This record gives sequence, structure tokens and C-alpha cells, in this order.
Amino acid sequence: MTTPRGDSVELSVFAKFELPKRKARKESLFPKGLAHQLATDLGDMAMSGIPNPFTLFQIVDLIADDLQQYQAPEAFMGYALYDSDSNLYERGKHILSKKAANNHEELNQKLYISKTGYVETYLVNETNEDVWFDDFTVMSTTPLIVQETHYSLSR
Repeated sequence: MTTPRGDSVELSVFAKFELPKRKARKESLFPKGLAHQLATDLGDMAMSGIPNPFTLFQIVDLIADDLQQYQAPEAFMGYALYDSDSNLYERGKHILSKKAANNHEELNQKLYISKTGYVETYLVNETNEDVWFDDFTVMSTTPLIVQETHYSLSR
């Protein structure tokens, strides 16, 4: 899309991905009120200097569970701005986040065109997972031009 200097361009797309269902644990290793118990155990360990193996196991299990949390696929909306001689002068991307899990997230980017040329836009999914991009919009806005003409009457 060709773009004159001074225009602004707004890129927008809705994107989402399906979050796989997590398998529930068959048995819970943690009793209800785990946070309170863990804090108490850690306080006792700090006072006595003797580590409690069960408390350490719980902490390691919680950390491992957090590390297994699902990340968003590597997908994004990108753009590149070129001048009239086809020289790249700006590029960027807006990355899909975890907010797009099972729900549409709007990726939105506003650009100010500082050189006459053209803009290239693209949608990318760098994974084998399905990512849906919907309602991709590129809107160009020309600034308001105001003209005044003053006439003087002479006799």
C-alpha cells in the first residue's frame, strides 16, 4: 500500500489459539490450606536450620508445575515501512500473548508515516499449532488539510 508522508496507518487484527485442556491430578499431594502450611513450614525451617524434605518436595513440585504452564504460540502481526526508493526505514511486530487462549485478543498498531513510500503488513504463525487471525484491517488516514485564502479589496 503506498503511503504519502504525513499519513497515519492503523493495523488491527483479532487472533486466538486453543489452549489444550490440562490433565487433572488423580491424587492431590497438597492438603487444603497449602499456602498457610507451606509458609509455616518455611518459617520453622528458617528458625531451626534443618530442611523438611516434604516441604522442599512441595516447593519443587509447585515450581515444576509453574514451568509446565502453557505458553502462547509464537505468532504476531508485523509491518515494514519503506521509502519511495524501497529502502526499509522502520519495522516492528505486535506479539500474541496468553490473553488469546480460547479468546480473541486484538493486536493493534498505529504508525506515523514520516517518508513517502509504502507499507508492508503480514501475519505470522511460527509454530505447528493452529492460530486464527480474524478481521485484519489496514486503515490509512490522511491528515486534515485546511486552506485559507485572504482577499484584500483595493480601490
